[in-house]
Amino acid sequence: CNSPLSRALGLVKDGTVYEAFRCPTGHYALVDMRLEQLPVEVSDHGGVCAARFLEGTNWYLFDRKLFHTALRPILKRLREKPADLVLDLSRVSFVAEPLLTTVRFLHNGLCRRGKALRVINASPLVTAEILATVPGLDGHIFTRSEEALAASGMGDPG
Repeated sequence: CNSPLSRALGLVKDGTVYEAFRCPTGHYALVDMRLEQLPVEVSDHGGVCAARFLEGTNWYLFDRKLFHTALRPILKRLREKPADLVLDLSRVSFVAEPLLTTVRFLHNGLCRRGKALRVINASPLVTAEILATVPGLDGHIFTRSEEALAASGMGDPG
């Protein structure tokens, strides 16, 4: 693949993050990004914790260890200062058991503390998978961060 590449998706396999690039010929080239954890940003919006994946547009999350490593800063923040959590999974386009189990774990833990989990994702497939695993999130999955933050009583995140 010697011509310009367009990024197709990001994926994790066996603890390694890869970027897949599509060649004009239709072939794919995989590049090992050598990341030790997924790039996740944690921010505070007036009492609501927001977490989102920073890079890529198509994450396929199926590595339990790497995903749990990515969630450490989120869990640390929530232990220090309990709050509702807005988890931005809008860049995740396919889910596997580790992600679903983690979403269930986050939902249950927040509910025990009287807090809520809100998820951002526009993929009907991902939303259906999450709701099948965590039915309590019905009405708590949004397509835009503004909607999720507003549902947490935060209004405009800007």
